[in-house]
Amino acid sequence: MASHDKDADFADFGDAPVVADTSPPPVAGLGINPSSRPYTKWYNVHERHSLSEFRLEGYIIGIIAILLAFHLYGSRRNRSKAKNFMAKHLGVLKREFAQVGFGGESHIREKSLFEFEAYATGRQNVAFLDINLVMKKRFNPILGGVEEAKTVPSIPGNEPKVEKSSYDGFVWAVVNKNCMQAVRDERYDASITSTKDNSNLPPWLTVMSESAEITNLLLTPELAEAAKKAGDLLEYLLISDQPTDKPVTLDDTAPRKRVFIRYRLPSNDQEYEDILPIFSYFLRLPDVLVKNAHLRPEVLRKVRATRDDAISQIKKADDDLKAEERYLEREKAKKAKRDEQLKAMDAKTQKKFWSASGLIIGAALCRVTPSPVRRLGREKKADSRNNAGNIQELTELVASVTIQDKKEEVQDEIARQPQEQQQTEEEPVKVDAPKTRRGAKKEQMITVVEPPAEAQDEPSMTEGVEEGLRIISWDDVCPFGDRIEKIAEASYAEVYRVTNERGISIIKVIRLKSPIRAQTKAQERSGLVDEEPHDEEDLMGELQISEWLADIPGFVVYKDRYIVRGKAPKALVETHQAFQRKVKRKDPDRLQFYPSPTRYLEGTKFLVVELGDAGTALEDFGLVSVEQVWDVFLLVAIALARAEDLILFEHRDLHEGNLCIRQVDAPKPRNPALPDVRFGYSGLDITILDYGLSRAEDPYAAEDFYYDEEDEAEDDSVPPPCLPPEKHVEPYARAFDGAPISWAAFAPYTNVLWLAYIYEYLLDRFLACGGSSSSAAEGKRELARFKRETKELWAHLNPGAKAGTPTFGSAGTW
Repeated sequence: MASHDKDADFADFGDAPVVADTSPPPVAGLGINPSSRPYTKWYNVHERHSLSEFRLEGYIIGIIAILLAFHLYGSRRNRSKAKNFMAKHLGVLKREFAQVGFGGESHIREKSLFEFEAYATGRQNVAFLDINLVMKKRFNPILGGVEEAKTVPSIPGNEPKVEKSSYDGFVWAVVNKNCMQAVRDERYDASITSTKDNSNLPPWLTVMSESAEITNLLLTPELAEAAKKAGDLLEYLLISDQPTDKPVTLDDTAPRKRVFIRYRLPSNDQEYEDILPIFSYFLRLPDVLVKNAHLRPEVLRKVRATRDDAISQIKKADDDLKAEERYLEREKAKKAKRDEQLKAMDAKTQKKFWSASGLIIGAALCRVTPSPVRRLGREKKADSRNNAGNIQELTELVASVTIQDKKEEVQDEIARQPQEQQQTEEEPVKVDAPKTRRGAKKEQMITVVEPPAEAQDEPSMTEGVEEGLRIISWDDVCPFGDRIEKIAEASYAEVYRVTNERGISIIKVIRLKSPIRAQTKAQERSGLVDEEPHDEEDLMGELQISEWLADIPGFVVYKDRYIVRGKAPKALVETHQAFQRKVKRKDPDRLQFYPSPTRYLEGTKFLVVELGDAGTALEDFGLVSVEQVWDVFLLVAIALARAEDLILFEHRDLHEGNLCIRQVDAPKPRNPALPDVRFGYSGLDITILDYGLSRAEDPYAAEDFYYDEEDEAEDDSVPPPCLPPEKHVEPYARAFDGAPISWAAFAPYTNVLWLAYIYEYLLDRFLACGGSSSSAAEGKRELARFKRETKELWAHLNPGAKAGTPTFGSAGTW
């Protein structure tokens, strides 16, 4: 062993450590010498004598401490900024929405350390508002990025929605020029617009629009001033009916009208003051769209052309995919059938089978040609040539070959397609003018007919109703290809059903004060009674209530309203005559109440209210199961309770003709595990109609609407006409204290009275329809069981109960 000159008192590790040879001997017979880790005193922590020996561990601990400090500081900082953001915007949100946040005191929720979200709902013309905040990743110094905040109202998931908006669909945006290209790259809807500067905007902003007319309608001085004050914080304010990502299925092309705003998160109070005006305008923007966003037909056709092109491309790709899937399924079935045949054969028969099929395979290979349906790889084809001796492998590679006992002529898949389809793929696509699509309310395309100049000078009793409404013709209401059918006559309106390829809509037609052709002598002799036109006061109440109820489940979907003017088309005359013949057969003594459309003049005007299809009236609907009785009654009660709570609603005329039923889902059997559950098994849905006698009020407005039979008598400016003495046979109804009844007062017990009426009518209707779908006896047993189960309910619902019996005060106080 070599000697050392150093003093032995020095630490053992003063020199390089002595490494002990601890390698195990080679394993005999294997020739393997396993590697081993040398052992030294350096690995023994307890043998270290100074801090410098822990330098590496110190670095590691220091880095961990720094990362932990960043994590704690960054996460707390992000939470603080998110809460500050919500505090600054909470006042504006609460003024516009009935509910802000996720319930209780939680106005904002943390999705991750750098993502936060908030929510608001309960506002007319807005389904809900989503607020997404994306912060800088302060908790991680490596992944830190740009700080931003996004406010995005959107439609959840991919569920089909009932379209309730009444403005035309388009894409329009005010965009910061610094992020203009990024917006086009990120959003498909922005990519279909053109960019043009506007003198009303500051130089750092520009407009993305599908038409200059849209800009003229939407770029108001208030918006321009708010955008200017926001400065560079604003990235974009965008209105869209198209998806963010490029549509790949037909469902993606369905219009979903949304409004987006995106801006950088303010860093101080001054920046918050600058951004709040544009945020407030963004919240009110849906009201502006409903009022002003109605485009001329030629502009709508231009906007629609872009969407039609996308739809046609998706349809073509979808058809090709389905054709390929059908082909592969056929080939799979053929192969399965061949395999079954081969399994049933013995070895000798299989040999004869393959020998007989060899010539067919060779002939088929000569006919194989490339096609979009048959997608064979070049590599597989090359391998098949080199491996032609293996018949089974060859037939699996060539998908177009069918092996069978006798020769059969093989046809190419493309050649079997109809000749017209081949020509369609080669010819350019021809786009016709779009039709009115009444099934989807947001996609209405109606020609606007401006009134003649002289008509504007005439005084009108319906000026308030007509203000701001489109004036169109009957040909626009029901263009060629649509089907119109008169289905009912209400107290002041004719009701039609309009059907086309997009769906069904119901329109109520109300004649306004306007000229009409005089009755002919034949019409006078037949005793025709003309329904009187209506004034503004007769219409505004029900129209306003309809709009308030449109977003409440169980009430008719309000789509749009507009003025129709001019002569009636042939289809309208024919359906009017067919309806009169039908009612005459039921009631020969009934007189025609509404004038024939043949008497309409160019100046005859109607207010048309467009509604969603409600289904079949309860008086015409066949109840065949007690589950249907349960669902109809409970759905009516729930709808009335919601309306009472939201707009202090009383219907006051809820008979079987004003309640419609639809089968929206298939019936399902009761769940034995939930014996007490009676609701939701029939698949029915209800719609409550006709608010002519109803009362309601907006809790946030100063005015309420109701029907008052003494309105004219209380109006000092227009004295009511005096009735002759013989007409005074029934006094006005009076309250218990002798004073006249106040029709403006909110008395929700009237809804309870109508619920009692519906309850009894459902029982009678169930018996009249034969009870159960299985037998009349079973129906009577089900009805008896229903009465037993609802005995306590009826005791408190029955208006004829004994005095002192507790009763429900409203539909919502069960």
